[in-house]
Amino acid sequence: MKHARLYLWLVVLLTAAGILALFILQNYERTTDLSINLFFFARHLTQPVSVPLLLVGTFLGGTLVGLIAGFLLRGRGRGLGSSGSGLDDAWA
Repeated sequence: MKHARLYLWLVVLLTAAGILALFILQNYERTTDLSINLFFFARHLTQPVSVPLLLVGTFLGGTLVGLIAGFLLRGRGRGLGSSGSGLDDAWA
């Protein structure tokens, strides 16, 4: 049973990696202009940014922020699955 779960995860990861590789290959030449315009701050990048690079960078940045937040919450005892009330909790 453990091997079946491992193979399932391997198939899912390889499929996701294949889809990501196809997206990068198809959109390698695509670029976009980035700008931000807030009430007190406005900025426009002079060079266009590659769309696949923007997508991968955003994904990695979000993953990094999520991992850091998870480790900080785990250190405070508020990680996923911790109720904080000990073993007396009827729902734990």
